[in-house]
Amino acid sequence: MKGTIDTRQLAPDSILQTHVAIIGGGAAGLTLAKTLANKNYKVSVFEAGGYATNEDTATLHSTINKGRPYPLLQNSRAFGLGGATRLWGGHCLPMNDRCFTKRSWISKSEWPFKAHELNPYYKKSHQLLGLEDFEYNPQTIAQQLNKTLLPFNENLVQTNIARYRAVSYSELFVNSLQSASNINMYMFANATEILLHENGKSVAGIKLKTLETNEIVVKANYYILASGGIENARLLLDSNSIQTSGIGNSKDLVGRYFMEHIWYPKGNIALKDPARLNHFYTMQHRLKAKVYTRAHISLAPEMLQEYHIPEFRSELVAVGMENTTNNTKLSSRDKLELLSLPKDLALQTQHIRQSPGLNNQLQKKSFTGYKLMNYVEQVPDFSSRITLSREKNQLGSHRAEVHWKLSEIDVKGIRVGHQIISNEVKAKNIGHFFYEDEGIPDNLEGADGGGHHMGTTRMARTASNGVVDANCKVFDVDNLFIAGSSVFPSAGYANPTLTLTALAIRLATHLDELLQNNSPIELQKSLEKS
Repeated sequence: MKGTIDTRQLAPDSILQTHVAIIGGGAAGLTLAKTLANKNYKVSVFEAGGYATNEDTATLHSTINKGRPYPLLQNSRAFGLGGATRLWGGHCLPMNDRCFTKRSWISKSEWPFKAHELNPYYKKSHQLLGLEDFEYNPQTIAQQLNKTLLPFNENLVQTNIARYRAVSYSELFVNSLQSASNINMYMFANATEILLHENGKSVAGIKLKTLETNEIVVKANYYILASGGIENARLLLDSNSIQTSGIGNSKDLVGRYFMEHIWYPKGNIALKDPARLNHFYTMQHRLKAKVYTRAHISLAPEMLQEYHIPEFRSELVAVGMENTTNNTKLSSRDKLELLSLPKDLALQTQHIRQSPGLNNQLQKKSFTGYKLMNYVEQVPDFSSRITLSREKNQLGSHRAEVHWKLSEIDVKGIRVGHQIISNEVKAKNIGHFFYEDEGIPDNLEGADGGGHHMGTTRMARTASNGVVDANCKVFDVDNLFIAGSSVFPSAGYANPTLTLTALAIRLATHLDELLQNNSPIELQKSLEKS
């Protein structure tokens, strides 16, 4: 049955056998499959949706918000091959090296390996995604494009570069996966329970259901959860027949430390000379072929350490186009284009419709300059978490409850960041920094997430501090791995897709080594015993 299979058409109570079972067909799952394609063992991908985004599946996996206001929550996941890459704008940049190290002012943020260990996989991610050279030096990119950088003191405020290729992973990989000799992709397969052996030390199978009540079990040598930062945690917690607190949750860490990138449109720079508006920072520019780039601003590492704050980044939006902003009949798409919002914020269109403050700014602008779209790191917080609701869906699975919480240091980081930028704008005679209102409230009212769900199955050196080890294996469960941004111990400010893709290639390389150490006969005997 090589290729694509509709799970709804399988016989009830079927048992499927494969060497590698990947739960989830999003960025992490498809990267795993692509890296393991055309090997001498079977790999199966189980996707809850179909080729297209499926509304019934989305309703099945809808979440309940119990934390701070989080408008983007329900629209930040897509169920169908490609997952959330169906929604993104292709925003790619590696996480800063310093995010992998111990930062004394941010508890529980250290990764179990150093940044240089991930660099080879970042480069392979570039090859896989067609992002061209692995080059993020602002001066180099500016020179290539004949652009200039804003004249900030680099010890205070820096320019950082992102690359963009807005294409779904399904569009990139599905054709080659369908023709791969060892890959099967199962559509409309909803994972409802991870079945452990009685000793709780290894997975015996994973139960899958369809909305048509068809139930099957998949048995594999190795299992990888790749269903996103909310669903990975939900499935572990809901699989509690052997480990009553949930799989991997003996230390009460599954679902904890839920992190987002804090999206907070606040603050303005009015230019002293409107002619100095720098569009290298306000729109994407073609770099090579299908790859685009854009500059943003961030705080220098010296500032982060001096003030003990998280990673800070702002995307700049050009404002002040006269005689165009008084048109009250502009559509949401038109307003996005007027603001030159980056494509990866396309999901924020609903906020333009719903935010009178932003609409008022569009209609009342009286300056030329930049609006800051702050896009910053959230620090790990034990009480920011995913739990199980008492409410169940049509398949009998508990829904996930999201308790998103921000900390004082998150607010401090934005305030300090703005003050440093304000000082630099004045010192360099660029103009002046201002707010439309009284500034930043203690509760960061108006802040949303970026649609990046991280940290809920965090990676650590020991089981006391995390859910998975440096190889993304669940502690104390021999054959269960987790892929995706749910394993991030810290968030940095970089969009997570490039990093989770690099981690998925790294995990696939590790799994390939494990599988190549066993002959097909040995793997089959192991399957039959399970």
